[in-house]
Amino acid sequence: MQNKKLFKIHLITFLFLFILINHLLSQINPLFEILQEYATLMGEHLYIEKLSLKEFSSNVTFINLRDEIRKSGLFVDIYKLDKPWFVKLCELNIPFIAFLKNNTYFLVKRVQQKNNSNLLQIMIEGEQKELTPLELFEKIKGVMLFPCGNVMFNKSFLYGDSKENLGKGKIFIIYIFHEGTDFKEIEPILNNILEETHKEGRKLIYLEELGLIPFESVEAQRNSLNLSDQTAFDKVKETLRQETAAIEEGIPVYDESIFYSALYKYLAKNKIKSILEDLKYDNWKSIVTFDSYGLVNEALSKFLMGGIDNAIVTMKSYLKGFMLNNHKIRDINFSNQIKELLQKNPNSVILTIRGLAHYGFEDNLASTGVDVNIYIVGEGPINKLIPAQHYTMVLKQNDVYLPEDKYNELTAKSLVEFVLLDYYMIDLGYTNYPTAVRMVNTLLEKISFEDIKLLCDELFMRLFRREIDSTTYKKFVFDWLRNRQVENIKPTEK
Repeated sequence: MQNKKLFKIHLITFLFLFILINHLLSQINPLFEILQEYATLMGEHLYIEKLSLKEFSSNVTFINLRDEIRKSGLFVDIYKLDKPWFVKLCELNIPFIAFLKNNTYFLVKRVQQKNNSNLLQIMIEGEQKELTPLELFEKIKGVMLFPCGNVMFNKSFLYGDSKENLGKGKIFIIYIFHEGTDFKEIEPILNNILEETHKEGRKLIYLEELGLIPFESVEAQRNSLNLSDQTAFDKVKETLRQETAAIEEGIPVYDESIFYSALYKYLAKNKIKSILEDLKYDNWKSIVTFDSYGLVNEALSKFLMGGIDNAIVTMKSYLKGFMLNNHKIRDINFSNQIKELLQKNPNSVILTIRGLAHYGFEDNLASTGVDVNIYIVGEGPINKLIPAQHYTMVLKQNDVYLPEDKYNELTAKSLVEFVLLDYYMIDLGYTNYPTAVRMVNTLLEKISFEDIKLLCDELFMRLFRREIDSTTYKKFVFDWLRNRQVENIKPTEK
C-alpha cells in the first residue's frame, strides 16, 4: 500500500517537472521569443505559450512553420524577394524575420540612416549588429512578415518544383483595394512586368476579374427577349467577354471607374491579350441571391437599435456567406482558369488584378510549383489597408486562429466602419476611399469591444430621445469615438 502511494507521488512529481521543463524550454526558444517580440511590434498577440515546432531546421518546411504560427493567431507569410525588392522592403522600415541559408533566423527591427546609407539593426546570439540591406540579402533565403504593400513578393519557393504540367509560366497578382485606387500606383509595376516579359520572349495574358454581373442586366435581357435566367446570364457574359477580348485589338473597354478606365486604355495601348474571368452561372446565382438577403442593412439596424449582440450574429452570417460565395467558390474557379491558361499557353505570363480581400488564393497556384509573384498596392501592413470586415475575411480564409472575443471585436468594428466610412465619404466629402479607410482604422485602433458596446447603448438612447436623428447620428458616432480614443491613449503616447 505504502509503495503504491510512493509511486503515485513520484509519478505526479515527474509529470509536474516534465510540464515545467517543457514550459521553460518554450520560454527560451529563440524563435518563440522572436515571434513574441515581433507580435508586440506589430500590435498583435500570440495566443499560445509555445510552438509545437520548437526550432526551425531542415526538417521543418517553411509551410509547416508558417501554418503553425498562423495557428497561434499571428498572420504572417513567408516570401523570397529579388534584390531590388528586398532593398525596398528595408526602406519601408517594417519589422520582419529573416531566415538565413544556414537555417538561423533573427528579427530585423528597424532601419536607421548612418553615413548616408541604410543600416539594419539585428540581434544575433544576443549581440546587436548592423548590416546593410545588400549584406543581409546575400545571407538570407526567405523573410517572414505581415503581408504588406509596395513590395513584389515571390511565394513559389515555399512549395518547390512544379507538381502539375503547367510549363515554365509565371503569374503576377496585383492586389488592390477596389474603391479609389489610383492607376498611377500600379503603372510602374505593369511597365516592369511588360518589359520583363518582352525581354524573356514570353507572351503576356491579362485575366480580368469579373466581380459580378448585375442582376438588373440579366433581368433586362431575360424580360426583353423572353429568355431563361441562365440563357440571359450567358448572353450578358458573352458580351463582356467580347469587349474584353477586343482589348488585344487596341480597343479599350468603357468603364465609369477612373481606375479601370485607365487600366483598359493601358492594356489596349499595348495590345495585351485579355481574357474575362469565367464566372459560373450557379456561382453568380448564389451571389445575387445572397445579396438579396440584405444582411448588412439588417445588422446595422440592430446595431442602431442597441442590439449589439444580435447585430454581431447577423454580421457574422453575412461574412460567412460572402466568403463562401464571393471568395471561396470564385477563387477555386479562378485558380483553375489560370491553370488552364498556363497549360494551353506554355511559357506565358499571366497577369491579374484582384481585390485585397482575396489574399491567399495564390497559394492554390504556388503549391503547383508555378512561379507566383504578388504585389499589394498600399503603404503598410495589410491590416492597415483594408476595413475590419475584409481583414476578418482574410484571417478566416488563411486559417489564422481568431479567438471568439477577437472575432466579436472585429465584427463589431466592421459595423461601426460602415457608419464612419459613410460619414467620411458623404458628410465630410472625402474623395479617396483608401484614405478614408486609413482614417477609420486609425480612429478605431484604440477602441475595444467594450467601448463599442457603450457606444451602441448610448447611440440607441440618443436616437430614442430624439436628441439625434438620421442626419446627425453619424457625426455623433464619429465624435464619441474620437473622444473615447483620446481617453484610451496613455499620457506618454503621442
